[in-house]
Amino acid sequence: MLARSSAEIDAAGLLLERAAHRADTEQGALAVAENRRDVAFVVDLLVTAVERLFRSGGAQAHDAAGELQRCWRDVHTAAAHGALRLEAAAHEYAETVLGR
Repeated sequence: MLARSSAEIDAAGLLLERAAHRADTEQGALAVAENRRDVAFVVDLLVTAVERLFRSGGAQAHDAAGELQRCWRDVHTAAAHGALRLEAAAHEYAETVLGR
C-alpha cells in the first residue's frame, strides 16, 4: 500500500510540474483546459493514495493530532473545492478539444 500510494503521489507531483511548465510557456484555451484537467486528476490521485494509506493505518490513523489524519483531512478539504472536480474539468477539456 505504501509503495503504490507513494508512486501515485510522485506521479501527481510530475503532473503538477508539467502543468506549471505549461502555465509558464503556453497560452490559449487548450493549455488552460489541459491544466485544469491535470490538476483535477492530481487531486483524484491524491485522494485515492491518502485514502488507501489512511485505511491501512488502522485505529491509530484516526488520532486527530496524527500526521496521517492531517494529510487525509487536508486532501479531502482541497478535493471538495468545486474548481478541482474532475467532472467539470473533463467537460471543459472535451469542449475545448472537440470544439463545442
